Amino acid sequence: MEQIGTSLDSFMADLKRRNPGEPEFHQAVTEVAEKVWPYLEAHPELMEARIFERLTEPDRVIMFRVTWADDHGRVQVNKGYRIQFNGPIRAAYDFILLLIWVFSNFSRSSRL
Repeated sequence: MEQIGTSLDSFMADLKRRNPGEPEFHQAVTEVAEKVWPYLEAHPELMEARIFERLTEPDRVIMFRVTWADDHGRVQVNKGYRIQFNGPIRAAYDFILLLIWVFSNFSRSSRL
């Protein structure tokens, strides 16, 4: 994990190391971080409380199997994830992650 008071670039490098192969998540965090990082730097108490690290790490991840039939009647088996974040922005953050997951899986399945 990042040390208190590090740069945005250092934070993003650590986030990408902890979450490899998730470019949509990296992009979403980067877009938000670029907007709020100056505010966090101006408020050392927020950096000390590691607010942004807490926002980018889920409280719980549940993986489950999703079985379905495609248009040709073939049974498909996929993994589903429920990612839970707690706190004041939980609902909005969960919704954003759900959209990222849906669109990334949709684009992946349309290429098959």
